[in-house]
Amino acid sequence: MAYANVPISLLPDYLNRSTFSSTAIGLQKSTISATTHYFACIFIAPKSGNIQYIGVPIAGVAATPPDLTASLEGVTTTRVPNGSAFGYTLFTPTSGYNWIDVGGISVTAGTNYALVIRDQSVLDGGGTSADATHDATIGWQYSPKNTNNDGFISPLSTYYNGSSNSTGSDIPVIIPKYDDGTIPLGFIPLMSADLGSTTYSSSSTPAQRGIVFSVPFKCKCGGAYAVTAQVNSNSVFTARIRHGITNEVLRSVTFTANLNYNPQDSKVFVQWPDIELEPNTPYRIILAPTTTNGIYDRSLRFNTSDDLSLFTRGVTICRTTGNGTTWTDAPTELTLVSPVITEIYANGRRGIE
Repeated sequence: MAYANVPISLLPDYLNRSTFSSTAIGLQKSTISATTHYFACIFIAPKSGNIQYIGVPIAGVAATPPDLTASLEGVTTTRVPNGSAFGYTLFTPTSGYNWIDVGGISVTAGTNYALVIRDQSVLDGGGTSADATHDATIGWQYSPKNTNNDGFISPLSTYYNGSSNSTGSDIPVIIPKYDDGTIPLGFIPLMSADLGSTTYSSSSTPAQRGIVFSVPFKCKCGGAYAVTAQVNSNSVFTARIRHGITNEVLRSVTFTANLNYNPQDSKVFVQWPDIELEPNTPYRIILAPTTTNGIYDRSLRFNTSDDLSLFTRGVTICRTTGNGTTWTDAPTELTLVSPVITEIYANGRRGIE
């Protein structure tokens, strides 16, 4: 049986990365405070077309920020931008996730390109230059690792501080968007998501936590993944999938998590007999402890629901908590729990199995 993690959330990426390291998940940021500084994402165009927007998370700006350019450039053999722009747009950064309209720059499938954020003086020369009092803090990649020794091939990010490049293999957050709205895989359009981690048990309020989600197609769900910071020894939990409208328990599995270690993250997989999910119908996957020795509740907290929607690429999924009868949904948070979809139906026929 082939398993596919749907809906798309952080979890499929997170579960497949090298997460047993001392570096916690999070947005990595640096500052443009000189005319020579730049940020770039090096990627291979997955298809021919026009890049209409370059997205960039601006984590902070000075009272009078520098004017910057967002450009699409060629790439050198050492995997850095070559400074020759196919097109660019001058912009003044503002805090938040900025989508910069670059006017539709033609790209060819299979070709390396660099998305570059740099001081305006290099390409344009028509604004305020970056310096110690005119700076902007920019997010450029997101940990956990996007490539490492796990065999993944993905875009890479680089930051030039005026003397040397820091090139990372984490997930790029400076991203291209085609004029048809396509965002290539391997990128996360993320803005200032903070990871929350609190422990909970049967005596906690709320003692039942998880996700509420819907899928755009008829399918079957055969279980769930969860990422936690730590699972205490012999913690007993019940994992349930509930109908989001009737609150009916569709599947319920009790398990004992016999883990008592604290790597960067522990991962739990719970399997139940397949249950059919109807399209555009809410469902809840809930982890409910039955003992007082608990588990860490791992979640991402976004600035806005729009930021969460960018992160999930429009999939309807967010955090939910409750007592089994009443529920509170958090549209700006995402608990690190994901359904495992075992079959997808298209036109009445099974797509994968």
